[in-house]
Amino acid sequence: MLRVRCYFVVVVLFLLAGCGGGGTITDDGDGGGTTEVISISLVLTNASAAVSAEVSKAQPLTLTATLTSSTGRSMAGQLVTFSFNDALLANFNNEAGTAQTNSNGVAVIGVLVGTKSGAGTIAATLTGGQSNTISFASAGDADDVEPEKPVGSLRLIADTLQLGSGSTAQVALSAVVLDTSNVLQPGVTVQFSSSSGELQVVSAITETDGVAKAILSSSVDPSLRTITVTAAVGDRIATVDVNVVGTTILISAPRSMVLSDEVTITADLTDFDGKGIQGRTLTVTSALDNPITSTSLVTAGNSGRVSFTYRATQGGTDELRVTGLGATAVAPISIQSDQFQFLNTNLIEVPLGTEQQLTVEWLVNNLPNTNKALNLTTTRGTLGLLTGNLTQVSVDQTTDLQGQASVLVASSFAGFANIAATEIRPGATDLLTTQTQIEFVATVPDTVGVSAFPAQLGPGEQSVVRAVVRDANNNPVKNRTVAFTLDGAPGGQINPATAITDSQGLASTVFTADNTTGAGTGANLSVLATVLNTTPVVSGNTPVSVGTRTLFFRFGTGNSVAEPSVSLFRKEFSVLVTDSSGNPVAGQQLNVSVLPLSYNKGFWMAVPDLIEFEYWDPVITSVDCQSEDVNNNGILDQGEDFNGDGQLTPGNVATVPRTIQADSNGIATFDLTYPKDIAPWTRLLLSVTGFADGSENVSSREFRTTVSGNYVADETAAPARNPFGINASCANTF
Repeated sequence: MLRVRCYFVVVVLFLLAGCGGGGTITDDGDGGGTTEVISISLVLTNASAAVSAEVSKAQPLTLTATLTSSTGRSMAGQLVTFSFNDALLANFNNEAGTAQTNSNGVAVIGVLVGTKSGAGTIAATLTGGQSNTISFASAGDADDVEPEKPVGSLRLIADTLQLGSGSTAQVALSAVVLDTSNVLQPGVTVQFSSSSGELQVVSAITETDGVAKAILSSSVDPSLRTITVTAAVGDRIATVDVNVVGTTILISAPRSMVLSDEVTITADLTDFDGKGIQGRTLTVTSALDNPITSTSLVTAGNSGRVSFTYRATQGGTDELRVTGLGATAVAPISIQSDQFQFLNTNLIEVPLGTEQQLTVEWLVNNLPNTNKALNLTTTRGTLGLLTGNLTQVSVDQTTDLQGQASVLVASSFAGFANIAATEIRPGATDLLTTQTQIEFVATVPDTVGVSAFPAQLGPGEQSVVRAVVRDANNNPVKNRTVAFTLDGAPGGQINPATAITDSQGLASTVFTADNTTGAGTGANLSVLATVLNTTPVVSGNTPVSVGTRTLFFRFGTGNSVAEPSVSLFRKEFSVLVTDSSGNPVAGQQLNVSVLPLSYNKGFWMAVPDLIEFEYWDPVITSVDCQSEDVNNNGILDQGEDFNGDGQLTPGNVATVPRTIQADSNGIATFDLTYPKDIAPWTRLLLSVTGFADGSENVSSREFRTTVSGNYVADETAAPARNPFGINASCANTF
């Protein structure tokens, strides 16, 4: 029994040491009572709420004593008596040197400099004898300082009790100090604090009007909540509650769906200023437990958007609920037992100029829904109900006895088209709708454009050969086999020998040169591309020069990226120009060009998260989407607008000087300039050409646009939204 008691004493002493002081109150009762340990923690802070142990005339301090009980009992209303080990070092801001704890068990008293310099201690003692001490240093410069008058009352006033969650909203706070005669007191130090948000102390010491001021904002944490602001002078404490408002969630979802249908839904999280909030988690739930691709999503982009797929497997009225940062949005979706869909759900390829029939079926309880009016639309080509009369982009049709409605569609131009069917019900907002996608393709080759890059190379090097097949109306021709052959000189090889054109009419292969290619000069070598099974033969060619170069170029760059403006990055490159012996070629004139190769979709994410923020990291969500400018002519040709945005993507998104000149060391430098929002989403091809002895020499290198370290290091300012979108598909701009 003795061992047990000794162990208990050790535990109690350990608790007291860990808390920095304190004591115990024991209710013995009949020998079966409980033991309560009261801990006293002490901290000294200056007017800016920073921890400091040095008191002076210019810097009075505030001593905060926090009482906690091991049993969880409230420590409110406890009397704390403060004392100095040397009364000449400092004074308290009330005559009694006492303070009473508030509802949180906190007692506060002001510490003013005395007339004696040096170090000392302050003790905080409870009526039960429990105590703790804290050390401090005094400047002793209070010879001309008069003791402060006792504070009679303290009031804390906010100019508004609602604080917007954006970066611009603020709440002005005023602490008014009066003495016991209700006279305004200047020169009194007020200690401001807040439960959250950002608190800026404008003036901690009251002016002649007896007012100290602070400003509250909530730009870092946009969540909806109540912030408690506290002002303290000695044992006087005043509080005010400010509600954070303005953070909203907007759901974009259909009001009506049919059973088994699937749709992509988006939700935008915005702050009080209407700006998107990035990198925050939204939770999505369905009242009917209908499947959702992910119930926990992280917002991205300037709109603070998340997107998810919702499938209607349970009928009735569903409530789609999205919550985050204290905000909630609900979207009601009426899910009908109807089956409303196009019968041909797989992607259909329709030859140009051919009328394709599409049929939508509407069933209710597995029975045809007859004589119902529908509206059908297309995003490409024209529609019609009768053969030879396809002139509209929108037509009305009525379901027949099988609950089906058909429409004819055709186009003279290649590309994807979305065909939508929507019920016609005047005055209703919960209209049923469904859609399908088809691709119009050109099938009759007329021309082949062939290009090789680089067009000049040395033995062992490679060149990418691309053939673009088009019809007589310049539409890209899909699904045709192109055979590649070498002509005009020996040596080298092509692999693969054949390729099939894609939706952009593009087929490509790789030419590899060897030491025998072109009999050492390569002047007569060409790559021939022929479309198989065509009458007459459709073919094209491009020259390729292989041989010993008279000039050699080597690119180089560093790891830094300049920011010449708020919207641009600039990257410096160096080109070393040498002859075949490795000697610098001074004064060599060089031509510089830059072309887009591909782009990626994606978004920025805080690493590891916004709470433990270190940096912003790009998250790529798509494959490499190839440049839509297939033939690099800078013109939006037929069939090149793969994502349907009406322009070439990514387009010419960077600039370089047209010409540069090597210095005496054979080194030429140039700057690559590009907008910040395309980095690091874009891949470019930099090329340098130069002529010597009548021959053109070419060197190229690929470069993925990069960002600066400062650009991804600011927690409060996420990088610009990816202009190409976040969806995994290259066929849209989402």
